[in-house]
Amino acid sequence: MRDGAAELYVVTRDGSRRSTLFDFTGLATTAAGGSERWWEDAIRAAWERIQRDERSAALAKLRQLAEEGDADAQCKLGEAYYEGQGVPQDYAEARGWFRKAADQSHLYANSRLGDMYEEGEGVPANRAEATRHYLRAADIALASFESDDLLGWDVDAISGAIGQGAEHGHAKAQRWVGALHATGCESLQLRQDYTEAARWYRKAAEQGCAPAQCDLGRMYADGRGVPQDYVLAHMWFNLAGASGDTEGIKCRDAVAGKMTRSQIAEAQRLAREWKPKPRDETSASPKER
Repeated sequence: MRDGAAELYVVTRDGSRRSTLFDFTGLATTAAGGSERWWEDAIRAAWERIQRDERSAALAKLRQLAEEGDADAQCKLGEAYYEGQGVPQDYAEARGWFRKAADQSHLYANSRLGDMYEEGEGVPANRAEATRHYLRAADIALASFESDDLLGWDVDAISGAIGQGAEHGHAKAQRWVGALHATGCESLQLRQDYTEAARWYRKAAEQGCAPAQCDLGRMYADGRGVPQDYVLAHMWFNLAGASGDTEGIKCRDAVAGKMTRSQIAEAQRLAREWKPKPRDETSASPKER
């Protein structure tokens, strides 16, 4: 070891001991000019060097795992290139790693690709491609949520993916968002709002989502978020029932007991003439987002 140098040892969070060779000569010279706590600067600089070394080692391990096909590692490596963390920022490289993870049904990677195509980051803006990835992320999130198996995703990632899917016309996601508004969700800081619930239920119902049609029928039957209207309630219940929703049939028969014959006839006519809307017509406009 050269004169003026010392080996510093630091115990890291995982309990391992790391060392670094640090030259104190320059700091000692500075100390002679007035610095009274020069050793604190020395220790801080040594710790920063250890952190740099750890980041480099972590990135190398991350790359190895990504190249071996680990989807989480591929997504994290993509994020490193996207943010420029430990590597030069490179959207093309980020997109390549995100795509590899997305091909393995990685929720966050699909969401990230949606963002990149939506905003035109490193690629020409392409709403159709963005929508494809957002819908895929919503599929993964809903499957995880419905099966009670979150697959390691946190609640924010799942709710975010479902919300993005809803905005891009995913009917089941739109119904899910409607239900959140109908009940309120403290963890998502979402207050109960029947008007918003009805708006999202309608987007899903208009695509032919039977459970959402039943939900919207209840809103009309009870006058929550929309004016009370038994004719429209009957229509939506009837449409849900026609798709095999047994709850829709029960609710239709129940509301029919409160209606006149002419009202029932009108509701049946509306149901016969109803046509589903394509997904892109139920997507949220930029103003709604």
